[in-house]
Amino acid sequence: LYPEGCLYGGKLRPAVHETLTELVDADIGAAKDVPGVVSAQATSGNVLVFGQSFTAVQKGLAKVKAKWSEPNRPEEFDPEKEIRSGAKEAAVLEERGQVHAALEAAETVVKETYSTQYASQASMETHTAVAEATGKKAMIWTGTQNPLLMRFRTAKRWDVPEEQIRVVGLPVGGAFGSKTGHRVATEAANMSRRAKAPVKYVYTRAEQFNARSRYKDSVIVDISSGVTAAGRLTGRRIDIYQDEGFGTEDVYNVPHVLTRLYKTRLPVRHAVMRGTSYVQVCYALESHTDTVARSIGMDPLEFRKLTVSRSSFHPLLETCGDMIGWRTGRTAEDQGVGIALCHHGGRQLGVVAAEVTVDRSSGRISVDRLCGTFDIGLVINRNTLTMGTKGAMLWGLGYALREEVALDGHRSYTTSFADYHIARFSDTPPIEVAFLDNEAPGAPRGCGELPVIPTIGAICNAVYDAIGIRFYELPMTPERVKQALAEA
Repeated sequence: LYPEGCLYGGKLRPAVHETLTELVDADIGAAKDVPGVVSAQATSGNVLVFGQSFTAVQKGLAKVKAKWSEPNRPEEFDPEKEIRSGAKEAAVLEERGQVHAALEAAETVVKETYSTQYASQASMETHTAVAEATGKKAMIWTGTQNPLLMRFRTAKRWDVPEEQIRVVGLPVGGAFGSKTGHRVATEAANMSRRAKAPVKYVYTRAEQFNARSRYKDSVIVDISSGVTAAGRLTGRRIDIYQDEGFGTEDVYNVPHVLTRLYKTRLPVRHAVMRGTSYVQVCYALESHTDTVARSIGMDPLEFRKLTVSRSSFHPLLETCGDMIGWRTGRTAEDQGVGIALCHHGGRQLGVVAAEVTVDRSSGRISVDRLCGTFDIGLVINRNTLTMGTKGAMLWGLGYALREEVALDGHRSYTTSFADYHIARFSDTPPIEVAFLDNEAPGAPRGCGELPVIPTIGAICNAVYDAIGIRFYELPMTPERVKQALAEA
Protein backbone atom coordinates (compact mmCIF):
# COMPACT_ATOMS: atom_id res chain seq x y z
CA LEU A 1 0.00 0.00 0.00
CA TYR A 2 1.66 3.22 -1.18
CA PRO A 3 -0.46 6.41 -1.33
CA GLU A 4 0.84 8.98 -3.79
CA GLY A 5 3.95 10.66 -2.41
CA CYS A 6 4.40 8.02 0.33
CA LEU A 7 7.70 7.95 2.23
CA TYR A 8 9.17 5.32 4.49
CA GLY A 9 9.62 6.42 8.10
CA GLY A 10 11.90 5.21 10.86
CA LYS A 11 12.45 6.02 14.53
CA LEU A 12 15.74 5.82 16.43
CA ARG A 13 15.59 3.28 19.24
CA PRO A 14 17.96 3.16 22.24
CA ALA A 15 20.27 0.22 22.86
CA VAL A 16 18.81 -0.27 26.35
CA HIS A 17 15.27 -0.86 27.60
CA GLU A 18 13.12 2.10 26.59
CA THR A 19 11.73 2.32 30.11
CA LEU A 20 15.18 3.27 31.42
CA THR A 21 16.40 6.06 29.18
CA GLU A 22 15.59 9.18 27.21
CA LEU A 23 17.29 10.98 24.36
CA VAL A 24 19.74 13.66 25.54
CA ASP A 25 21.25 14.86 22.27
CA ALA A 26 21.45 13.80 18.62
CA ASP A 27 23.56 14.78 15.61
CA ILE A 28 21.50 14.03 12.50
CA GLY A 29 23.74 15.69 9.93
CA ALA A 30 25.25 12.50 8.52
CA ALA A 31 21.81 10.90 8.24
CA LYS A 32 20.64 13.61 5.84
CA ASP A 33 23.49 12.81 3.47
CA VAL A 34 22.53 9.17 2.97
CA PRO A 35 21.29 8.53 -0.60
CA GLY A 36 17.55 8.05 -0.60
CA VAL A 37 16.99 9.90 2.69
CA VAL A 38 14.55 12.78 2.19
CA SER A 39 14.75 14.31 5.67
CA ALA A 40 15.82 13.72 9.26
CA GLN A 41 14.33 15.39 12.31
CA ALA A 42 15.23 15.53 16.00
CA THR A 43 12.26 16.57 18.09
CA SER A 44 10.50 15.86 21.38
CA GLY A 45 13.02 13.26 22.46
CA ASN A 46 12.82 11.38 19.15
CA VAL A 47 14.88 11.11 15.99
CA LEU A 48 12.85 10.48 12.84
CA VAL A 49 14.24 9.67 9.40
CA PHE A 50 12.19 9.70 6.18
CA GLY A 51 13.30 8.20 2.89
CA GLN A 52 12.37 6.73 -0.43
CA SER A 53 12.99 3.15 0.76
CA PHE A 54 13.10 1.10 3.93
CA THR A 55 16.83 0.46 3.38
CA ALA A 56 17.64 4.15 3.01
CA VAL A 57 15.82 4.93 6.25
CA GLN A 58 17.72 2.23 8.15
CA LYS A 59 21.04 3.46 6.79
CA GLY A 60 20.12 6.98 7.80
CA LEU A 61 19.23 5.93 11.35
CA ALA A 62 22.57 4.11 11.59
CA LYS A 63 24.36 7.41 10.87
CA VAL A 64 22.72 9.30 13.73
CA LYS A 65 25.07 10.07 16.61
CA ALA A 66 22.85 10.00 19.67
CA LYS A 67 23.41 10.33 23.38
CA TRP A 68 20.99 8.65 25.74
CA SER A 69 20.66 8.98 29.51
CA GLU A 70 22.30 6.18 31.49
CA PRO A 71 20.05 3.57 33.15
CA ASN A 72 19.70 4.21 36.87
CA ARG A 73 19.82 0.58 37.92
CA PRO A 74 22.23 -2.38 38.02
CA GLU A 75 23.01 -4.20 34.79
CA GLU A 76 22.84 -7.52 36.61
CA PHE A 77 19.32 -8.92 36.59
CA ASP A 78 18.02 -11.86 38.64
CA PRO A 79 14.31 -11.87 37.77
CA GLU A 80 13.13 -13.99 40.69
CA LYS A 81 15.18 -12.07 43.26
CA GLU A 82 14.09 -8.70 41.90
CA ILE A 83 10.47 -9.69 41.53
CA ARG A 84 10.26 -10.94 45.09
CA SER A 85 12.19 -8.08 46.67
CA GLY A 86 9.90 -5.41 45.20
CA ALA A 87 6.63 -7.33 45.41
CA LYS A 88 3.49 -5.61 46.61
CA GLU A 89 0.16 -7.38 46.98
CA ALA A 90 -2.07 -6.31 44.10
CA ALA A 91 -5.14 -8.45 44.61
CA VAL A 92 -6.65 -11.45 46.34
CA LEU A 93 -7.93 -13.48 43.42
CA GLU A 94 -9.70 -16.20 45.36
CA GLU A 95 -10.30 -16.78 49.08
CA ARG A 96 -12.39 -19.56 50.54
CA GLY A 97 -12.34 -21.37 53.88
CA GLN A 98 -9.41 -21.52 56.31
CA VAL A 99 -6.31 -22.27 54.25
CA HIS A 100 -3.71 -22.07 57.02
CA ALA A 101 -5.60 -24.51 59.24
CA ALA A 102 -6.30 -26.86 56.32
CA LEU A 103 -2.62 -27.07 55.36
CA GLU A 104 -1.58 -27.52 58.99
CA ALA A 105 -3.96 -30.45 59.36
CA ALA A 106 -3.28 -32.10 55.99
CA GLU A 107 -1.88 -35.63 55.87
CA THR A 108 0.52 -34.61 53.08
CA VAL A 109 1.57 -31.09 52.08
CA VAL A 110 3.44 -30.38 48.84
CA LYS A 111 5.18 -27.01 48.49
CA GLU A 112 6.78 -25.97 45.19
CA THR A 113 7.92 -22.89 43.28
CA TYR A 114 7.82 -22.56 39.50
CA SER A 115 9.21 -19.83 37.25
CA THR A 116 8.82 -18.98 33.59
CA GLN A 117 10.88 -17.11 31.03
CA TYR A 118 10.45 -13.83 29.18
CA ALA A 119 8.98 -14.63 25.77
CA SER A 120 7.96 -12.86 22.57
CA GLN A 121 5.01 -13.28 20.20
CA ALA A 122 7.57 -13.74 17.39
CA SER A 123 5.16 -13.33 14.49
CA MET A 124 6.73 -13.78 11.04
CA GLU A 125 5.91 -10.28 9.77
CA THR A 126 6.82 -7.18 11.75
CA HIS A 127 4.32 -4.49 12.70
CA THR A 128 3.53 -2.11 9.86
CA ALA A 129 1.25 0.87 9.30
CA VAL A 130 0.62 3.43 6.57
CA ALA A 131 -0.75 6.81 7.61
CA GLU A 132 -1.82 9.92 5.76
CA ALA A 133 -2.35 12.92 8.03
CA THR A 134 -3.93 16.17 6.91
CA GLY A 135 -3.95 18.78 9.65
CA LYS A 136 -5.57 17.09 12.65
CA LYS A 137 -7.21 14.35 10.62
CA ALA A 138 -5.66 11.03 9.66
CA MET A 139 -6.27 7.89 7.63
CA ILE A 140 -4.39 4.87 8.98
CA TRP A 141 -4.09 1.44 7.38
CA THR A 142 -2.75 -1.37 9.57
CA GLY A 143 -3.23 -4.99 10.52
CA THR A 144 -4.69 -4.75 14.02
CA GLN A 145 -6.68 -6.83 16.47
CA ASN A 146 -8.38 -3.68 17.75
CA PRO A 147 -8.85 -0.81 15.25
CA LEU A 148 -11.05 1.13 17.68
CA LEU A 149 -8.23 1.17 20.24
CA MET A 150 -5.82 2.42 17.56
CA ARG A 151 -8.26 5.24 16.75
CA PHE A 152 -8.77 6.10 20.43
CA ARG A 153 -5.05 6.29 21.18
CA THR A 154 -4.24 8.43 18.16
CA ALA A 155 -7.10 10.81 18.88
CA LYS A 156 -6.07 11.07 22.53
CA ARG A 157 -2.45 11.72 21.58
CA TRP A 158 -3.54 14.50 19.20
CA ASP A 159 -6.31 15.76 21.50
CA VAL A 160 -8.92 15.58 18.75
CA PRO A 161 -12.37 13.94 18.46
CA GLU A 162 -12.15 10.27 17.52
CA GLU A 163 -14.20 10.82 14.36
CA GLN A 164 -11.23 12.73 12.91
CA ILE A 165 -9.16 9.54 12.92
CA ARG A 166 -10.06 6.67 10.61
CA VAL A 167 -8.36 3.29 11.00
CA VAL A 168 -8.74 0.75 8.22
CA GLY A 169 -8.12 -2.72 9.60
CA LEU A 170 -6.27 -4.86 7.07
CA PRO A 171 -5.69 -8.64 7.39
CA VAL A 172 -4.13 -9.17 10.79
CA GLY A 173 -1.63 -11.88 9.83
CA GLY A 174 0.40 -13.14 12.79
CA ALA A 175 -0.52 -11.25 15.93
CA PHE A 176 -0.93 -13.57 18.95
CA GLY A 177 -1.83 -10.58 21.13
CA SER A 178 0.91 -8.26 19.85
CA LYS A 179 -1.51 -6.29 17.66
CA THR A 180 -4.01 -5.64 20.43
CA GLY A 181 -2.35 -2.50 21.77
CA HIS A 182 0.58 -1.96 19.40
CA ARG A 183 1.69 1.63 18.79
CA VAL A 184 2.75 1.42 15.16
CA ALA A 185 -0.46 3.08 13.93
CA THR A 186 -0.11 6.14 16.16
CA GLU A 187 3.61 6.32 15.43
CA ALA A 188 2.97 6.26 11.68
CA ALA A 189 0.34 8.98 12.01
CA ASN A 190 2.74 11.16 14.03
CA MET A 191 5.41 10.62 11.40
CA SER A 192 3.02 11.62 8.64
CA ARG A 193 2.28 14.89 10.41
CA ARG A 194 6.00 15.57 10.80
CA ALA A 195 6.85 14.63 7.21
CA LYS A 196 3.80 16.42 5.76
CA ALA A 197 3.37 13.37 3.52
CA PRO A 198 1.94 9.84 3.71
CA VAL A 199 4.29 7.59 5.65
CA LYS A 200 4.81 3.85 5.75
CA TYR A 201 6.39 2.66 9.02
CA VAL A 202 7.76 -0.89 9.08
CA TYR A 203 9.36 -2.22 12.25
CA THR A 204 12.73 -3.91 11.88
CA ARG A 205 13.00 -7.35 13.42
CA ALA A 206 15.06 -5.92 16.29
CA GLU A 207 12.32 -3.33 16.92
CA GLN A 208 9.71 -6.06 16.86
CA PHE A 209 11.51 -7.90 19.64
CA ASN A 210 12.49 -4.88 21.71
CA ALA A 211 10.31 -1.82 21.05
CA ARG A 212 8.75 -0.57 24.30
CA SER A 213 10.44 -3.43 26.21
CA ARG A 214 7.30 -5.55 26.38
CA TYR A 215 7.44 -9.33 26.79
CA LYS A 216 5.38 -12.17 28.13
CA ASP A 217 6.22 -11.93 31.81
CA SER A 218 8.71 -13.96 33.73
CA VAL A 219 6.37 -15.26 36.43
CA ILE A 220 7.03 -16.81 39.83
CA VAL A 221 4.36 -19.12 41.26
CA ASP A 222 4.48 -20.49 44.83
CA ILE A 223 2.01 -23.35 45.40
CA SER A 224 1.24 -25.32 48.55
CA SER A 225 -1.37 -28.09 48.52
CA GLY A 226 -2.70 -30.38 51.21
CA VAL A 227 -3.99 -33.80 50.18
CA THR A 228 -5.34 -36.92 51.87
CA ALA A 229 -4.03 -40.43 51.23
CA ALA A 230 -7.30 -41.08 49.37
CA GLY A 231 -6.52 -38.32 46.89
CA ARG A 232 -8.75 -35.53 48.17
CA LEU A 233 -7.35 -31.99 48.08
CA THR A 234 -7.97 -30.25 51.40
CA GLY A 235 -6.33 -26.85 51.00
CA ARG A 236 -4.30 -24.80 48.54
CA ARG A 237 -2.36 -21.55 48.73
CA ILE A 238 -1.06 -19.93 45.54
CA ASP A 239 1.06 -16.77 45.42
CA ILE A 240 1.59 -15.44 41.90
CA TYR A 241 4.19 -12.80 41.09
CA GLN A 242 3.93 -10.61 37.95
CA ASP A 243 0.92 -12.31 36.40
CA GLU A 244 -2.84 -11.79 36.24
CA GLY A 245 -3.59 -15.14 37.84
CA PHE A 246 -6.01 -16.60 35.31
CA GLY A 247 -6.33 -20.37 35.33
CA THR A 248 -6.44 -21.23 39.04
CA GLU A 249 -10.16 -20.91 39.75
CA ASP A 250 -12.80 -23.56 39.22
CA VAL A 251 -10.44 -26.30 38.05
CA TYR A 252 -10.03 -28.66 41.03
CA ASN A 253 -12.27 -29.24 44.04
CA VAL A 254 -10.46 -27.64 46.96
CA PRO A 255 -12.54 -26.55 50.00
CA HIS A 256 -9.93 -24.12 51.37
CA VAL A 257 -8.20 -21.79 48.91
CA LEU A 258 -6.18 -18.58 48.98
CA THR A 259 -4.75 -17.14 45.76
CA ARG A 260 -2.90 -13.83 45.83
CA LEU A 261 -1.32 -11.68 43.14
CA TYR A 262 1.85 -9.63 43.67
CA LYS A 263 3.37 -7.00 41.38
CA THR A 264 6.83 -5.45 41.05
CA ARG A 265 7.93 -2.54 38.87
CA LEU A 266 10.64 -3.83 36.53
CA PRO A 267 12.57 -2.44 33.53
CA VAL A 268 10.65 -4.79 31.23
CA ARG A 269 6.89 -4.67 31.02
CA HIS A 270 3.91 -6.93 30.45
CA ALA A 271 2.79 -7.79 26.91
CA VAL A 272 -0.39 -9.49 25.76
CA MET A 273 0.54 -12.86 24.27
CA ARG A 274 -1.33 -15.92 23.12
CA GLY A 275 -2.85 -17.77 26.09
CA THR A 276 -2.50 -14.63 28.27
CA SER A 277 -1.64 -15.38 31.88
CA TYR A 278 -3.10 -18.88 31.75
CA VAL A 279 0.16 -20.05 30.16
CA GLN A 280 2.44 -19.43 33.12
CA VAL A 281 0.01 -20.29 35.90
CA CYS A 282 -1.33 -23.48 34.32
CA TYR A 283 2.19 -24.75 33.63
CA ALA A 284 2.87 -24.39 37.35
CA LEU A 285 -0.49 -25.73 38.50
CA GLU A 286 -0.50 -28.77 36.23
CA SER A 287 3.10 -29.66 37.04
CA HIS A 288 2.26 -29.30 40.73
CA THR A 289 -0.85 -31.45 40.33
CA ASP A 290 1.34 -34.30 39.02
CA THR A 291 3.70 -33.89 41.98
CA VAL A 292 0.78 -34.04 44.43
CA ALA A 293 -0.61 -37.19 42.78
CA ARG A 294 2.77 -38.92 42.85
CA SER A 295 3.38 -37.90 46.48
CA ILE A 296 0.52 -40.20 47.53
CA GLY A 297 1.33 -42.90 44.97
CA MET A 298 -1.65 -42.13 42.76
CA ASP A 299 -1.83 -42.18 38.96
CA PRO A 300 -1.85 -38.56 37.67
CA LEU A 301 -4.73 -39.22 35.28
CA GLU A 302 -6.87 -40.90 37.92
CA PHE A 303 -6.04 -38.15 40.41
CA ARG A 304 -7.34 -35.52 38.01
CA LYS A 305 -10.52 -37.48 37.36
CA LEU A 306 -11.09 -37.64 41.11
CA THR A 307 -10.45 -33.98 41.85
CA VAL A 308 -11.61 -31.91 38.84
CA SER A 309 -14.47 -29.53 39.56
CA ARG A 310 -16.34 -30.12 36.28
CA SER A 311 -17.71 -33.49 35.21
CA SER A 312 -17.20 -32.42 31.57
CA PHE A 313 -13.49 -32.97 32.10
CA HIS A 314 -14.03 -36.73 32.59
CA PRO A 315 -14.69 -37.65 28.93
CA LEU A 316 -11.86 -35.34 27.87
CA LEU A 317 -9.44 -37.07 30.23
CA GLU A 318 -10.63 -40.54 29.25
CA THR A 319 -10.45 -39.86 25.52
CA CYS A 320 -7.07 -38.16 25.67
CA GLY A 321 -5.67 -40.95 27.84
CA ASP A 322 -6.84 -43.55 25.33
CA MET A 323 -5.36 -41.57 22.41
CA ILE A 324 -1.90 -41.39 23.99
CA GLY A 325 -2.05 -45.01 25.22
CA TRP A 326 -1.93 -44.11 28.89
CA ARG A 327 -2.72 -47.61 30.16
CA THR A 328 -0.67 -49.62 27.67
CA GLY A 329 2.56 -49.34 29.61
CA ARG A 330 5.96 -48.27 28.31
CA THR A 331 9.21 -50.17 28.19
CA ALA A 332 11.54 -47.79 26.34
CA GLU A 333 14.21 -46.26 28.55
CA ASP A 334 13.99 -42.48 29.12
CA GLN A 335 10.55 -42.35 27.54
CA GLY A 336 7.51 -40.97 29.33
CA VAL A 337 3.97 -39.70 28.99
CA GLY A 338 2.30 -36.78 30.71
CA ILE A 339 -1.08 -35.15 30.81
CA ALA A 340 -2.44 -31.71 31.73
CA LEU A 341 -5.72 -29.84 31.54
CA CYS A 342 -7.04 -26.30 31.40
CA HIS A 343 -10.29 -24.44 31.96
CA HIS A 344 -9.67 -21.45 29.74
CA GLY A 345 -12.23 -18.89 30.82
CA GLY A 346 -15.89 -19.11 29.91
CA ARG A 347 -16.63 -22.69 28.93
CA GLN A 348 -13.51 -23.74 27.04
CA LEU A 349 -12.05 -26.98 28.40
CA GLY A 350 -9.01 -28.84 27.13
CA VAL A 351 -6.77 -31.80 27.93
CA VAL A 352 -3.41 -32.51 26.26
CA ALA A 353 -1.20 -35.57 26.59
CA ALA A 354 2.43 -35.82 25.46
CA GLU A 355 4.88 -38.64 24.85
CA VAL A 356 8.57 -37.70 25.03
CA THR A 357 12.01 -39.24 24.83
CA VAL A 358 14.98 -37.69 26.61
CA ASP A 359 18.49 -38.13 25.20
CA ARG A 360 20.73 -38.11 28.26
CA SER A 361 23.95 -37.53 26.32
CA SER A 362 22.74 -34.36 24.56
CA GLY A 363 20.02 -33.29 26.97
CA ARG A 364 17.60 -32.97 24.07
CA ILE A 365 13.92 -33.62 24.70
CA SER A 366 12.09 -35.07 21.69
CA VAL A 367 8.32 -34.82 21.74
CA ASP A 368 7.26 -38.02 19.98
CA ARG A 369 3.49 -37.47 20.02
CA LEU A 370 0.88 -34.95 21.15
CA CYS A 371 -2.80 -35.70 21.66
CA GLY A 372 -5.47 -33.19 22.60
CA THR A 373 -9.16 -33.29 23.44
CA PHE A 374 -11.15 -30.06 23.57
CA ASP A 375 -14.68 -29.16 24.59
CA ILE A 376 -15.53 -25.90 22.79
CA GLY A 377 -19.12 -26.38 21.70
CA LEU A 378 -20.30 -26.62 18.12
CA VAL A 379 -17.52 -27.09 15.55
CA ILE A 380 -18.27 -25.02 12.45
CA ASN A 381 -15.21 -25.66 10.24
CA ARG A 382 -13.40 -28.79 11.37
CA ASN A 383 -10.44 -28.48 8.97
CA THR A 384 -9.63 -24.92 9.96
CA LEU A 385 -10.15 -25.67 13.64
CA THR A 386 -7.94 -28.76 13.49
CA MET A 387 -5.06 -26.91 11.85
CA GLY A 388 -5.35 -23.95 14.23
CA THR A 389 -5.42 -26.31 17.20
CA LYS A 390 -2.34 -28.20 16.03
CA GLY A 391 -0.54 -24.90 15.53
CA ALA A 392 -1.43 -23.83 19.04
CA MET A 393 -0.14 -27.11 20.48
CA LEU A 394 3.11 -26.63 18.58
CA TRP A 395 3.31 -23.14 20.08
CA GLY A 396 3.08 -24.75 23.55
CA LEU A 397 5.89 -27.13 22.60
CA GLY A 398 8.11 -24.18 21.65
CA TYR A 399 7.35 -22.37 24.89
CA ALA A 400 8.16 -25.48 26.94
CA LEU A 401 11.42 -26.37 25.20
CA ARG A 402 12.91 -23.51 23.18
CA GLU A 403 11.62 -19.95 23.44
CA GLU A 404 13.30 -17.34 25.66
CA VAL A 405 14.21 -13.67 25.34
CA ALA A 406 17.76 -13.08 26.57
CA LEU A 407 18.02 -9.88 28.61
CA ASP A 408 19.56 -8.25 31.64
CA GLY A 409 18.75 -5.16 33.67
CA HIS A 410 19.83 -2.82 30.86
CA ARG A 411 19.06 -4.39 27.51
CA SER A 412 17.71 -7.29 25.48
CA TYR A 413 20.13 -9.39 23.46
CA THR A 414 17.41 -10.94 21.31
CA THR A 415 17.22 -9.17 17.96
CA SER A 416 16.45 -11.86 15.37
CA PHE A 417 15.23 -15.41 14.87
CA ALA A 418 18.85 -16.51 15.18
CA ASP A 419 18.52 -15.46 18.84
CA TYR A 420 14.96 -16.60 19.49
CA HIS A 421 14.29 -20.28 18.93
CA ILE A 422 10.72 -21.05 17.94
CA ALA A 423 9.69 -24.65 17.23
CA ARG A 424 10.82 -25.92 13.82
CA PHE A 425 9.39 -28.49 11.46
CA SER A 426 11.99 -30.90 12.82
CA ASP A 427 10.48 -30.44 16.31
CA THR A 428 6.95 -31.16 15.10
CA PRO A 429 5.59 -34.55 16.21
CA PRO A 430 2.45 -36.33 15.02
CA ILE A 431 -0.49 -34.45 16.58
CA GLU A 432 -3.94 -35.97 17.06
CA VAL A 433 -6.94 -33.93 18.21
CA ALA A 434 -10.58 -34.62 19.02
CA PHE A 435 -13.48 -32.28 19.80
CA LEU A 436 -16.25 -33.02 22.28
CA ASP A 437 -19.40 -31.06 23.13
CA ASN A 438 -20.46 -31.78 26.70
CA GLU A 439 -19.79 -28.66 28.78
CA ALA A 440 -22.58 -26.49 27.35
CA PRO A 441 -23.69 -28.15 24.11
CA GLY A 442 -24.37 -26.14 20.99
CA ALA A 443 -22.93 -22.68 21.33
CA PRO A 444 -19.58 -22.43 19.49
CA ARG A 445 -16.64 -21.09 21.48
CA GLY A 446 -13.03 -20.19 20.70
CA CYS A 447 -10.05 -22.51 20.57
CA GLY A 448 -7.17 -20.31 19.37
CA GLU A 449 -5.41 -19.99 22.73
CA LEU A 450 -6.66 -22.96 24.74
CA PRO A 451 -4.47 -25.72 23.17
CA VAL A 452 -1.26 -23.79 23.92
CA ILE A 453 -1.78 -23.91 27.65
CA PRO A 454 -2.04 -27.58 28.74
CA THR A 455 0.54 -28.64 26.13
CA ILE A 456 3.29 -27.07 28.26
CA GLY A 457 2.34 -28.93 31.42
CA ALA A 458 1.81 -32.19 29.54
CA ILE A 459 5.36 -32.06 28.14
CA CYS A 460 6.84 -31.19 31.53
CA ASN A 461 4.98 -34.05 33.18
CA ALA A 462 6.09 -36.46 30.45
CA VAL A 463 9.72 -35.45 31.02
CA TYR A 464 9.35 -36.23 34.71
CA ASP A 465 7.83 -39.59 33.82
CA ALA A 466 10.80 -40.29 31.54
CA ILE A 467 13.73 -39.36 33.78
CA GLY A 468 12.28 -38.64 37.23
CA ILE A 469 13.36 -35.00 37.28
CA ARG A 470 10.94 -32.14 37.78
CA PHE A 471 11.80 -28.90 35.98
CA TYR A 472 10.76 -25.82 37.91
CA GLU A 473 12.03 -23.37 35.30
CA LEU A 474 11.24 -22.93 31.61
CA PRO A 475 12.28 -23.53 28.89
CA MET A 476 13.67 -27.04 29.33
CA THR A 477 16.70 -26.53 27.11
CA PRO A 478 19.31 -29.24 26.50
CA GLU A 479 21.75 -27.32 28.71
CA ARG A 480 19.30 -27.29 31.63
CA VAL A 481 18.46 -30.95 31.12
CA LYS A 482 22.12 -31.97 31.13
CA GLN A 483 22.76 -29.91 34.25
CA ALA A 484 19.78 -31.45 36.03
CA LEU A 485 20.88 -34.98 35.09
CA ALA A 486 24.40 -34.26 36.34
CA GLU A 487 23.02 -33.02 39.67
CA ALA A 488 20.48 -35.83 40.10
